[in-house]
Amino acid sequence: MQHKPNTKFNMSEQMIFRRIGEEETEYATHHLYRYPGQFVPQIPRFLIQKFSKKYDVVLDPFCGSGTTLVEANLLHRNSYGIDVNPIARLVTKVKTKKISMSNDELIRIININPDFDDFDEITDECKKFEYSYLFNQENLMRLLKIRKEIYENYTDDIRNFLLVCLLSIVKSCASIGEHGVRRVREKKDAINVFEIFKKNVCVNLKKLTSLNTDVFAEVLDCDAKKISLDAQTVDLVVTSPPYLNALNYIKIHQIEMALLNERVDEKNYIGVDKEIVGTGSNDASKKLMAIEIYFKDMENAISEISRVLKSNGVCSMIVDKDRKIKNVRFKLASELTERAKKYNLVLEDKFYRYATRENKSEGERILVFRKI
Repeated sequence: MQHKPNTKFNMSEQMIFRRIGEEETEYATHHLYRYPGQFVPQIPRFLIQKFSKKYDVVLDPFCGSGTTLVEANLLHRNSYGIDVNPIARLVTKVKTKKISMSNDELIRIININPDFDDFDEITDECKKFEYSYLFNQENLMRLLKIRKEIYENYTDDIRNFLLVCLLSIVKSCASIGEHGVRRVREKKDAINVFEIFKKNVCVNLKKLTSLNTDVFAEVLDCDAKKISLDAQTVDLVVTSPPYLNALNYIKIHQIEMALLNERVDEKNYIGVDKEIVGTGSNDASKKLMAIEIYFKDMENAISEISRVLKSNGVCSMIVDKDRKIKNVRFKLASELTERAKKYNLVLEDKFYRYATRENKSEGERILVFRKI
């Protein structure tokens, strides 16, 4: 198929990527769960509208909390998401699945018995919980009681929804900072965990009503380096790959993963904070080695993206600005563009999402590749 002519963005379109306030992103299910590093939904919305049509297939191979998949659903596109983080996969499933709870189901979950008729069992669970030292015991017992009720009384989509509602309040019950498990203050006082959870369930149920049911959103059980889709089955890829010095989502979600008894398969994790063992090198050389592995992993992912993308399809990547790591400057956009060329992905356009209110400084790059 012949390569389409270059499609340039005019200034009015670029202004969509101004600094966007949080209040402008709080629609549909986007803030059903507060995911760190979540990119603004206006970006995938714009790209999906510009480069696909109704009922096309959109893929995000680094889907995080599912922002791209939510926007695809709202715009009546089918979608696939991939992420190595089990919390990301669970959240994405919930944010893209319209469910309803019967009155009996809702009443059961909002009337959990606070008297702990299974006190001894919950106490034992508290003792076994890996991060119990970060919690007031009463708060932790209530969280574990809710978890027990969810697993015993619900299945499938409703169970997933209730688990995400539970995960979204965990950090507010612990004595930690927002992005990790390091204690930042004395243990938090006992709070009304049951009431907070019940309110969260009711609020989030209403958010799900915005979703469409005429399209699918599926989270694939694979990773971006080996995508479990047939060749040329995707119309558009919209993604924000891991940044060179990205947030460490494995550490950020340690408590949540412990609560769900989940683990990350770190060999499939792409990021410069991947541990390099057995080299005998100093910290600087280990960091540079990790960066070399990062680009190798990203090239494997780009190869897979090209394989599943249809001819003349578009792949758009939202990437970080240039970074200097261990006195070495990395031009991330340039590095990824060169690797994309090897797999018939030609850069068609590049523009910026401005990072300041005055729209004067360069922030993230939005790279638009066309498969030829």
